[in-house]
Amino acid sequence: DGADRQKALEFYTQALAIFKELDSKPNQSITLNNIGIAYFQAGEPQKALDYLQQSLPLLRAAENKNSEAYTLLNIGRVYRRLADNKKALDYYNQAQAIQRETGNRAHEGETLDDMGLAYSMDNQHEKALEYHRQAAEIQRSVGNLRREAVALTNLGEAYNRLEQPDKALEPFTQSLSVLRNMGDLTNAAIALQGIARAEQKRGNLADANKHIAESIALDRKSTRLNSSHLV
Repeated sequence: DGADRQKALEFYTQALAIFKELDSKPNQSITLNNIGIAYFQAGEPQKALDYLQQSLPLLRAAENKNSEAYTLLNIGRVYRRLADNKKALDYYNQAQAIQRETGNRAHEGETLDDMGLAYSMDNQHEKALEYHRQAAEIQRSVGNLRREAVALTNLGEAYNRLEQPDKALEPFTQSLSVLRNMGDLTNAAIALQGIARAEQKRGNLADANKHIAESIALDRKSTRLNSSHLV
């Protein structure tokens, strides 16, 4: 929650000052990244961008390719949040090039899925389909079931936006099955919303209402479970 994020930011800021004093560049880059992610999660994308951008030259100097690529991915996400898809895709492409070079398949799949979301925001839904499909295939090949399921949900949503609800149902259903088995109620609720939209487009209003009700019930259950873990 907000209080936890504020505590984390205070901790990271103190740590950054110490690492600067010690001239520890690797720890500075990690801490700058953490601050950037915390600001992003707090809904302050401009501040997030500032810290993530500061981290990049340190990572490049250290030739830390995996962390550089993940930072580029996160910068792309910030630009997507800011609705600047051109810049988002530029950073995603830089991230993907490094991930392909280093053979980091799981993170490449994550980047491809984000690229699909950026293309969807630009109403380029056919392109989005291809990127979400590639992302799901990569995550399946590396055994990352949750990321595969999220990519399948995004694939289903792209089909919905193309007014192809019959094709949307299969990836949504596959995703829902995996997420339920994993106990990921939040993402399962999102998949159910997608199924409801597809059924509505197909004219099956009773099924659409049923899936919306299931989605709301799962979302409430997820919220209760998360709240029970708060200190």
